[in-house]
Order: sequence, then C-alpha cells, then structure tokens
Amino acid sequence: MQPDFTAGIFRMCKENGIHTTADTSGFGSAEALEKIMEFTDLFYFDIKHTNPEIHKNRTGQDNSIILKNLRRITACGIPAVIRIPLIPGITGTDENLTETAKTVKEIAPNSAISLLPYHEYGSNKYRMIGNTYKMKDVPALSDEYKKHSREIFESYGLICTVS
Repeated sequence: MQPDFTAGIFRMCKENGIHTTADTSGFGSAEALEKIMEFTDLFYFDIKHTNPEIHKNRTGQDNSIILKNLRRITACGIPAVIRIPLIPGITGTDENLTETAKTVKEIAPNSAISLLPYHEYGSNKYRMIGNTYKMKDVPALSDEYKKHSREIFESYGLICTVS
C-alpha cells in the first residue's frame, strides 16, 4: 500500500546491514512490488485460496495478481515463506491444500510453507467496534488436522511447518 515509504525504509535498513522482510498478501501492482524488491531479503507471502472463484467470493478479489506477484518474487531469487491460513471448510480443505501445494511446487518450489491455524484472537476487536464476528462457529483445529494438512505439503517435497 505504501511502496515508496517501504522502499525508503528498506533501503536505509540495507545500507545499515539490517535484514528486511516484507509481509504481503501479494495483492498489489507489479510497479509497487518492483519498488521494494531491490531492498527486500525475504517475503512473507500469503496464499489464501488457489481457486479464483472461491478466492474472489471470500476476499472480494481475484487471485491472479497475487500469483503473478509470487512468480515475480521467485523469478528474482528472493526467498519467500508462503503463509496459508488454515480455516476448516474454507482454506483448510484437502482439495485447496493439495492445489496450493501443486501451485507452490510449480511457482516457488524452494519456498517454505507456514500453515497458520485459525483462531479467534481477533474476535473481541469486532465486538469493540460494534461489528458481528461472522466466524464464531468455526471449530478449533485438532492436532491431527494440523498434522494431516502439513503432510499434504510434505508429500510434494515442500518444507512445511504449522505455526
């Protein structure tokens, strides 16, 4: 959202030997991404869903820009940690996890995967601002569910951890 500011801060960090990490949804212009790539040591890059229709339905945006930007990053050799929220029935389906593993294997095969299990830590924020928390009925994730999800990525030769 603020590529000029981020590029400036990252440039100063690099000049002073400070490691830089950009945390991004990947949704942004190629021009904005290019401005910060030169000064970025690592990207934390979110992939929520690989199916364009489901992604658009859940986030309001198509995922094609996100996947193109991941290709740009990896083509330049910048390491990335692909972060995937594990939400039962939405992003945490076997179908989505398998398709995501295939996509990462194709686009960014050397990237680490970090699965981010769903939690309700932010639910109080919704109440504080008078909004309804729409995901209150999402069940907690079992250790077996997390392990199974991790194993899907590992079956494609990818390094995967569960946060």
